[in-house]
Amino acid sequence: MHSKIIHGCLVTACAMAIAGCAGNGGVAPPVSPAMAGVSHGVPAQTLEQGRVIFTTRCTACHNAEPVGSRSVAEWSRVVDEMSLRTHLTVTQQQTLMAYLSAARSVR
Repeated sequence: MHSKIIHGCLVTACAMAIAGCAGNGGVAPPVSPAMAGVSHGVPAQTLEQGRVIFTTRCTACHNAEPVGSRSVAEWSRVVDEMSLRTHLTVTQQQTLMAYLSAARSVR
């Protein structure tokens, strides 16, 4: 019986983890060929790095807002303001903005 309880807990935990990962797509959509197409020559790998920054550094202290919740200009102001707190380099800021701009364009 003890092993059935442990098994049930593990199955539930895995299901929650998978659902959580799948749910992140609405907030931070995965990099797609469409995003790469509107990124003005920014490689998909760089866009993915921007997504990683968004889903890790931007969520260290709070939940991430959906990419579509702000204009590119508004995201630019937020990234400028938050970069000091999150210690983002200029290159990381540019990478993050490339992702946000491309993701907004194809949402």
